[in-house]
Amino acid sequence: MKNIKLLANGNTNAKTAKNARESAIMYLAPHTQNSFNVNVCALATDGCILACLYKAGRGAFNSIQQARIRKTDFYISEKKKFH
Repeated sequence: MKNIKLLANGNTNAKTAKNARESAIMYLAPHTQNSFNVNVCALATDGCILACLYKAGRGAFNSIQQARIRKTDFYISEKKKFH
């Protein structure tokens, strides 16, 4: 698997950009939106799944969704390497 950039600068998110503290953010695919159909949001309710912001903002772009799915797939398949 080629290198995957897991973390983005916190300044890329409107809410974390407000903080004076340096931060990072990781965007993953929610619920079963991965190649393994594994539920990564075990406590998600039906309402939470319906209201999910996965496709909001830049998430509307297919390339962004695919990147999030690749990171989620890496998390599922390579948990020891995922750190």
